[in-house]
Amino acid sequence: MSDPFIGEIMMWGFKFAPVHYAKCDGQPLEISQYNALFALVYNTFGGDGRVNFQLPDLRGRAPMHIGYGIDIGDKYGFESVVLTEANTGHRHLVTASANQAEEITPFDTHSGAGNFPAVAQGVDLYGVPSGTVALAPDALTSTGGNKSHSNMQPSLVINFCIALEGVFPSRS
Repeated sequence: MSDPFIGEIMMWGFKFAPVHYAKCDGQPLEISQYNALFALVYNTFGGDGRVNFQLPDLRGRAPMHIGYGIDIGDKYGFESVVLTEANTGHRHLVTASANQAEEITPFDTHSGAGNFPAVAQGVDLYGVPSGTVALAPDALTSTGGNKSHSNMQPSLVINFCIALEGVFPSRS
């Protein structure tokens, strides 16, 4: 394997950082010990920029290329999102027939005018017959409830490490 560029980030299938690499876990490094790496990344990922700087922290993050208003070192997204009444609260009116079950009114989805998006075209559903009554308003509750849910994409964990030593890259 040839010498890596200083600052090159590699993925490894084992838990440790190889010699001359460090894990991309946000750890601070002293500028005086790693001045070549500091010259490339500065304090883009944190640190005071005078005594220390931080390595990128890819724990629980997916790397993303720069562009379209997204710059190197920016962090976006959340591992979990709290669902509140404000951002997801809504209600659906549910009606039920007061008539006996023998009265069936087919609902035609051939026209595409139906509001049953999970059903394939051409399937007859049974819709609202005449003489319906609305259920009590508290029969269905609002969504949310200030509970968080996972917002992470399906992932496979890999060890990201950054080269501390190697060839200083020239600009193209």
